[in-house]
Amino acid sequence: MFVDVNNLLDLNPDVPPNRQTISISSSRNDHSFLLHHFLTLYIKNNYNVCFLALEQSYGHFNNVATKLGANLNAAKTKKQLIFIEGLKHFGDVFLTDKSTELVEQGAKQCYELISKSFDTLLETDRSKPVLIMVDNLSVLVSLGISPVNVLDLAHYLRVLAYSHSNTCLVLGSQWDQDGTDEENELIYRALFHQSTMCIEVSSLPSGYCKDVHGQIKVTTSSKSYERPTVKTMQYKMTDKNVCLFPLGFSAAVL
Repeated sequence: MFVDVNNLLDLNPDVPPNRQTISISSSRNDHSFLLHHFLTLYIKNNYNVCFLALEQSYGHFNNVATKLGANLNAAKTKKQLIFIEGLKHFGDVFLTDKSTELVEQGAKQCYELISKSFDTLLETDRSKPVLIMVDNLSVLVSLGISPVNVLDLAHYLRVLAYSHSNTCLVLGSQWDQDGTDEENELIYRALFHQSTMCIEVSSLPSGYCKDVHGQIKVTTSSKSYERPTVKTMQYKMTDKNVCLFPLGFSAAVL
């Protein structure tokens, strides 16, 4: 896990988010380092995780977690982690039969897999905090599932997460700032309004820079009727860490 990211998101590893929905979106950038952050945060603290990976394999997440000091194999053995490889589950269906009925059932299958895994984790230990995470909902759109069905999936996952205390839901997605991808933009905007915290990862407005890899904007909803709080930072990734700094603070962008 990354200390700077914890500070930016006001996350306390000893008191993980309770009944919160955190959306992570990326535009012309990669938000996967935040997925690795949440995954290792929960695994290292001996919390439970249900993870549906639609974009990357278990091997990928295991390799990165090992670098960050988390053992996913041991977590799976202890039934602390249930890792669902979405590409394996749905690959055969989408490659062999593109019928509308089978495609649209994909979102329902995702929910059923996660719901069953969530129940299994609760049977193991109901007292532990649980993370339900999906790496990239936009993959479902690329497979032919309608944005409406994808948002239905997000809704039912939120209901599932809020049905038990000490559960956090993290949903990843991608969109394009230039507005050319209307379907994924619809998902992004819907998740933005439905989440307690929205994390947006984007490229630098000024273009590529080898010393600054992008910027993060965090919008946190207020529990009252006050306006949401917004924090924006730039970041640089290293092999085992993510360093954050205020906009324009790096000499590389001055």
